[in-house]
Amino acid sequence: MPPAGELIPYINAVFPARDATDYNLLLRRAVALWLYGGEYRYPKDVLGYQSSMYLLGHFLNITFCDIWQDKGRMQWRSIADFLQHPDSHGVFDVVTPKEGSAPGDRTQVVRLNPAQVRAVALEAGGPLELQFSAEEPDPV
Repeated sequence: MPPAGELIPYINAVFPARDATDYNLLLRRAVALWLYGGEYRYPKDVLGYQSSMYLLGHFLNITFCDIWQDKGRMQWRSIADFLQHPDSHGVFDVVTPKEGSAPGDRTQVVRLNPAQVRAVALEAGGPLELQFSAEEPDPV
């Protein structure tokens, strides 16, 4: 796992906040940042950057209710469909429990894939901070 803060520039490169009217992009960025540093997800040192789909739904409904619940803007059947859309660049893994699993293990889980976040960000030119540092040294 990367140290705290290390993945944020990569998330920003994958989902840049350049257009405040691109609600899908803004929500994907918010979900990625929430999974990376949110206080309500599973402990990252044990299970990585993941959350139950229920808790993610709660986060979207509370924090972004004006966007997420607006059927004119958002036309997704489920959170999983939203996260697995090609515009998410494969950075979210949605894990569905297997048949016959224990009752406590039947919750759908969403994971942020740090390796995929880095790969997509670098393919897109990399985080802005790295682009500047690679081009010319910082004048001191």
